[in-house]
Amino acid sequence: MRRSEHRSTRRTLLGAAGAVPVAAGIALTADAAHADPGRVPKSLKPGGELDRHVRQLAENGQFSGTFGVYHRGRRTLRRSYGLANVEAGVANEDDTIYALASVTKALTGLAIGQLVERGDVAYHQTVGHYLDGFAAEVADRVTVHHLLTHTSGLGDYMRLDGYLDEAAEWASEAECWDGLMRYIREDTLQAAPGTGDVYSNTGFSILGAIIAAASGQTYYDYVREHVFAPAGMADSDFCTRPEWTENPRIAHPYAPIGEEGERIDVVADHVYLGGPAGGAFSTVDDMHRLTAAPAAHDLIGAEHLRLLTGASSPKPPLGGTDTAFGTYFGPGAITNGTWVHQISGGSNMGLSADLQWFPDDEWTVVALSHWEQRTSGPVVAESREIIAAL
Repeated sequence: MRRSEHRSTRRTLLGAAGAVPVAAGIALTADAAHADPGRVPKSLKPGGELDRHVRQLAENGQFSGTFGVYHRGRRTLRRSYGLANVEAGVANEDDTIYALASVTKALTGLAIGQLVERGDVAYHQTVGHYLDGFAAEVADRVTVHHLLTHTSGLGDYMRLDGYLDEAAEWASEAECWDGLMRYIREDTLQAAPGTGDVYSNTGFSILGAIIAAASGQTYYDYVREHVFAPAGMADSDFCTRPEWTENPRIAHPYAPIGEEGERIDVVADHVYLGGPAGGAFSTVDDMHRLTAAPAAHDLIGAEHLRLLTGASSPKPPLGGTDTAFGTYFGPGAITNGTWVHQISGGSNMGLSADLQWFPDDEWTVVALSHWEQRTSGPVVAESREIIAAL
């Protein structure tokens, strides 16, 4: 299928999906006594239950990508399946780089937490305190807290008239950033700030602009210098479309828009450079380093980490259970007596990423795929059931 033949289909897929709100469906299991927290069960080792489960998914054509399981800083299992570039015959490897989609929002939230710790940003301050050019209903009423918790009332700039067509023509970081800023300033409230949960790519793009304004750096350079570098995430970056196309280590995105659901390489249909709501790239090992670094206080101090990731301060409850809450780092819940973050993202344009972090029990599971949204979800869902039962 030629690019021109699936352009309208691309608009439909992007408009319908964007970045996936992950929210509420964190499965809870009955309370049970925890096993030795230092023990790694056979089910999470090579050849165990999770390993067999993901292999079956791949053999059934339900997963292409890489996943990893980590405990107390040590990798216990890592596997890769499928082809990163079908046309070139390049296989997915354990160090393959994938687009993170909305998992990028956790990076943006962490960067805000760092700036709060430094005194350069405050959770209670409004958008207008840091940025100009917004309508009064946003500038004077929407706070950093609202933006982080998807309670700003703002929605998704990608659904604004003209965005997809115009963004397809941008060909530099400056064009992408300036164009994004123009569209987020045009977005309007769908609900009064603080009154409800509206998943918002616009909101996290505004947070990226606040990071740039408060730090004096570009959003991209701030995250590179203050998140990726100190966490040791050497394979993580904000990659441009040419880099995505030409670097054999970066998995190409494949979307089921061909005849009879055939997956087509759609890298050419992505924007030149993504933003604070969904533009980062990483590996499974680097994403584990992200969860290890805060606990080691390489990125943020203990008290501010607790504020960033816990439900102790006022955060919105998520639907489905009484113990699931939004946090400044992403959705979290009490599962079998322990706190777990379940952060996901994706779109039908070849993006699917899941990060699961049990900070108290020191487990991290990462699943990254370059197929459509939710193809990585069954991997972490199975691991969560196993870990919750320990």
